[in-house]
Amino acid sequence: MKKEKIWKAGKAKKKKRRKKKLLIVLAALLLLAAAVPAVVMYVAKSFTAQETVVRTDWTTDVGEVFGRNEEQQVEYAQAELGDGIRVLQLVPMDIEEEGFTYYDISVQERLENSLEELKSSEMDWTAETPLAVLNPYGTGSNGLYLYFETELDTQVAYTIHVEDETISDYTATAARQDGRSYGRTHEFQLIGLVPGMTNEVTLTITGSWGNVRQIVRFTVDMPDTWAMDFSLTTKEFFGMKWFWKAMGRTGFCSMRMILSPVCQMESWRASMDWGR
Repeated sequence: MKKEKIWKAGKAKKKKRRKKKLLIVLAALLLLAAAVPAVVMYVAKSFTAQETVVRTDWTTDVGEVFGRNEEQQVEYAQAELGDGIRVLQLVPMDIEEEGFTYYDISVQERLENSLEELKSSEMDWTAETPLAVLNPYGTGSNGLYLYFETELDTQVAYTIHVEDETISDYTATAARQDGRSYGRTHEFQLIGLVPGMTNEVTLTITGSWGNVRQIVRFTVDMPDTWAMDFSLTTKEFFGMKWFWKAMGRTGFCSMRMILSPVCQMESWRASMDWGR
């Protein structure tokens, strides 16, 4: 009887210890779950606060201004990206005024309306002569927007190559806003362009039966990106391995509306992994 009591007491103690460990693990998981949103919000606030300090002057180098939209108060300029393709820039006329920011909703609406008017103009936007706009909404750094139409339903894939053996070619299928695989209207942002280098772009336009209908090649001399110019503290913070491993780059960059300039880091070379 005494041995049985000792055995039962030992068993109860083990059960109590296991329960205690389980509670500790659950508490840690709950704490981590609660901390992740807080960390994300802290990062967002830290970045936006830092950007307010770093990016007070929104003026950028543009080429010749060849037109303007008086209603939207937006000028059309030629982007100086080499002779490979004609690229436009949308420049708000109040960009030099104190307090201007691209994050103003009214500014975004003006840029959107200007872009829509360009799309619906009498120009024949084809794969060889697309509507190409550098960083159309001003909040990124090296995004290249493309818009064109094809006679039949097609899919667009592209490859980006630079003369640097340490940077591999980047290939992707252009994402469609309607979610379809094929269509006649193509509107997407070309990602994977490397700043500060000449990018050789190849568009491969494929029909719904898998036959290649057209191949278009052009070059883009991308400028160095201001989004890379963080203060050392901010750059180190976003580069910390524990953060990227905890959040995952894809999950973090789902906050594109808040952190679009940071996610442009992913767009200039999607194969880069800071947390590796």
